[in-house]
Amino acid sequence: MGDGCAARDTNSDLSAALPDPAEFRQYADRHLAGRQDDSPEASILLVQVDHFPQIIDIHGEQAGQLVLGAATLFLQATIRRIGHLARYGQDTFALLLPETKLA
Repeated sequence: MGDGCAARDTNSDLSAALPDPAEFRQYADRHLAGRQDDSPEASILLVQVDHFPQIIDIHGEQAGQLVLGAATLFLQATIRRIGHLARYGQDTFALLLPETKLA
């Protein structure tokens, strides 16, 4: 197996290493419970990969895992350090964005 395959394997495992829905809910509960009435707002987003079942049907499970790995990298690079990212379903990610008000 060459270096390219090793990099793809690492990329495809990224989303599997994220916290699961129960861990995300615990983190969100702790964060939101600690807020004061005058503290900055927080936002929770659910982000779904469009057409994920079709990607798997057409290109296979490995391609689907690569898509999830790429989505994980993109979301991790996009959120601030105080944000929290979790895998929330087969093709869904949850983000807790402290001190963020959605417009």
